[in-house]
Amino acid sequence: MLIYAILAFIGFGLVNTIVLTLMKIQVNQRAPQEEQISWWVRDTKNEIGRKYGDIFPDSALPIIGRASLWICIGLMAAMIGSAFIGK
Repeated sequence: MLIYAILAFIGFGLVNTIVLTLMKIQVNQRAPQEEQISWWVRDTKNEIGRKYGDIFPDSALPIIGRASLWICIGLMAAMIGSAFIGK
């Protein structure tokens, strides 16, 4: 059971990273040079989602990225909770 939870956590984490990377690539291709998002800054999830939503208003990628982040947080909390309950 713990192995499945860990694999799900890793899977949703990868989905989140891939979605954010795809959004960042598309935003940087469409935005002017002064508005592009730096590749080295990691605290730009809200900024990426906002700019991507402005450029592509009908896309579901910001929602998928936000949902996968919260699923990862929930899985991590469930794994920590099950570790305490299992003792």
